[in-house]
Amino acid sequence: MRTLFLSLLVGAIWLGALWSQPVLTTNPAPPAKPVVVPVLLYSPLQPYRSGYFFPMEAPTSPRPDQVRDIALMDVSFSPSIYYIPAGMTIRWTNKGHHQHTVTADGLWESGILAPGGSMSIRFVRPGTYYYYCRLHPRDMQGTIIVF
Repeated sequence: MRTLFLSLLVGAIWLGALWSQPVLTTNPAPPAKPVVVPVLLYSPLQPYRSGYFFPMEAPTSPRPDQVRDIALMDVSFSPSIYYIPAGMTIRWTNKGHHQHTVTADGLWESGILAPGGSMSIRFVRPGTYYYYCRLHPRDMQGTIIVF
């Protein structure tokens, strides 16, 4: 304990001696030239699109009779993620052996769909829509991405 006190005291004296030294000043260095970094800007008329996630060309308007099917299997939606253009209709059909629902909180509710039952929705507004089965919420989840 005494050794700790002495080492702290010596350290404080040494720091005090450093602070009491006169400060040497030199001529300051000239200001550095600004570094110019090129920045890529995307025009709002030409949005950035990755070919991996988005089509490189605008989609054509779908015909009113175009319908895409999603199957409700026993424990999943197939496919669980669907990319569609605005105006497309999605039809969910229960092809499993159990009852299911297609629910998007605050947007739609199919009610109980018995095996063989179906429901359809036409998507006119671009966005991402998440849905699930109320009876199997942990296993049955899906996403519709409308562009």
